[in-house]
Amino acid sequence: MRGLRVNSDLCFGCRACSSVCLAGRITMRDEEDRRFLRFSGVCDEDCSRCQEVCPPGAIRLEGVVEAPPAVEISFALQRCAACGQPFAPEKALTALLPRVQEALGGGEAPGWNLCPSCRRKVLAGTVVQAADGRLIVA
Repeated sequence: MRGLRVNSDLCFGCRACSSVCLAGRITMRDEEDRRFLRFSGVCDEDCSRCQEVCPPGAIRLEGVVEAPPAVEISFALQRCAACGQPFAPEKALTALLPRVQEALGGGEAPGWNLCPSCRRKVLAGTVVQAADGRLIVA
């Protein structure tokens, strides 16, 4: 039997693990201003996708004699600066922003405080058609 353990101090609620868990051992739900991730405690599947995709390395799969208890972690959701809808855990945004800025060469991360829907609208509005037909992102 394999234990599915999560370090709640490292986990920031990004949901990468629940997105790849085909067995449903890790589930996610958003309710009002909170995100809940539930870890079943046991995983007998022959994979380690959740452990591999976890950005902070908060998940461990390891052999156990007794099944660890299920764990549920809750995160406060950040509200979109444009529409006010909750969209992502504050802890995830804080942890990931420096990585995104580094990937952009140290520059700004446009739309970082916007939900995906508002981000698409704002970023789409910055694309203008140049006189020679090329697309330019302003």
